Amino acid sequence: MSHSFSCRLRTGRRQHPLRRRASAFTLVEMLVAMVVTLILIGALSQAFAIVGEGVAQGRAAIELSGSMRGVANQLQEDLDGVTVPVRPWTDEAAGLGYFEILEGVGHDSNPLPYLPTSLPVGKRSVPDMYGDMDDVLAFTARAQQDLFVGVQAVQVSTSPVVWNYVTQQSPVAEIVYFTRFEDVDLDSVPGRGELTLHRRVLLVRPDLGTLLSGITSANALATLMEYQSRSDVSARLRRNSSGTSYDIVANSLADLTRRESRFGHWPNAFPFPLRRALLLPKGAAWSAATHTAGEPGWLNSDDDLNGTPDDLAELGWFGSDDRVDYTTLGVGIGEDVVLTDLLAFDVQVFDPQTRVKTFNDEALAPGDPGWWNTSATVIGLGAFVNLNYGNYIHPTTNNVVWNDANTAWVNAYGSLFSGRPAARSVPMLWTLGAVYCTWSTHYERNGVNEDVSGTDTSPDEGTDGFDTDNQNGVDDAGERETSPPYPVPLRGIQVRIRSVEPDTRQVRQVTVVADFVPE
Repeated sequence: MSHSFSCRLRTGRRQHPLRRRASAFTLVEMLVAMVVTLILIGALSQAFAIVGEGVAQGRAAIELSGSMRGVANQLQEDLDGVTVPVRPWTDEAAGLGYFEILEGVGHDSNPLPYLPTSLPVGKRSVPDMYGDMDDVLAFTARAQQDLFVGVQAVQVSTSPVVWNYVTQQSPVAEIVYFTRFEDVDLDSVPGRGELTLHRRVLLVRPDLGTLLSGITSANALATLMEYQSRSDVSARLRRNSSGTSYDIVANSLADLTRRESRFGHWPNAFPFPLRRALLLPKGAAWSAATHTAGEPGWLNSDDDLNGTPDDLAELGWFGSDDRVDYTTLGVGIGEDVVLTDLLAFDVQVFDPQTRVKTFNDEALAPGDPGWWNTSATVIGLGAFVNLNYGNYIHPTTNNVVWNDANTAWVNAYGSLFSGRPAARSVPMLWTLGAVYCTWSTHYERNGVNEDVSGTDTSPDEGTDGFDTDNQNGVDDAGERETSPPYPVPLRGIQVRIRSVEPDTRQVRQVTVVADFVPE
């Protein structure tokens, strides 16, 4: 019996083995694990942030580069289609159109020489990334691929004023590239989105005839400005048959050889300057008594912030492509904007006579730092330059430096485009701006004495078939009453466009070169 009991005991032990005691994390272990987990999450977050920032910067760079490339390609295509040989004295009868450059007073070393001096010191300094930004490029071009497309504004009612818009096409257009400054934050310094590049395309459609009629003399200019802000048809003012009012009529290429027919020109008096609007204090009105028509500056589109362009300063650059009913909607931003956050739009001409110098083993052209250094030596000829580059506003003192009045400088460094425009095209020049224009023979045969120097009292003697001055043969250049600002052919131009992506502060620049040498 004892044996049997012993076996049951052993069997019971097998059926009920000793159990292990369960264990748990201590508080210290939990805290260590949490710290390690947070470190890992922080590292992953930082890695994702770096990757996200890189993706954002890469995307911004791609978008900015794409925008810049698109503008450059469009400008190159437009310049390839220029309709006129780029040399002065275009015959109106040939119907070739025009080519014109306005060199503003700003330049790379001093982009805004006419900023108000009353600004705080911090606002007077212009960031280094800004460059020459106040140039204008205008010309007629023939479409290289598809036709130019735009709208014609048609006034269907005058009380109330109602406009309809009709889509039109043309193989030829008047194209104007210009910058516009809209001072949103009222600090008189270009900020985010305040400086934009515009491309106006105005269809050359002379078959459209009279576009608007019966305009009183007092309202003629303002009405033309408003019409040009609404319509994509190249148009001009013409006194109607009654002689008491004006019509707005569509231009032909022949009409556009004359300066007074072109977009943005002051049509009241010879030489019909390409007009930049004034940069005025807020609320200040334009006055002929204090400002010259065509005085350089920027358009501040709504100076008094009342939503209506109610003085010539606000309308001054003839508006952009706003498609706006000024009486009800106020000023629009423009449908012709091709680039925002602009830093520079610099149009330069090729000057085969300008000196290329070297200083500290660097080749330098006018506009490059060091070119003015007296220790720099001349190593060659030919470079792209700003019109009137020999005369400039000193970047520190803002004093005018007239180098073309210095005979020694002219003899040593003067070239085709270093000096001021020809005297017989005055007042083509305001302060230090300058103009290149293909001009028109019309001014030499229109029966009007347009010698602005006041020394010539005989109109059209340069085309009368006589050697009036007994020098250099019949109808030589000395007998002409007018002159192109620079009476020389233009071999080519270079346009530099610079922009910034405001969120990532990335800057990109493109350069477009056009060759005008006949093949």
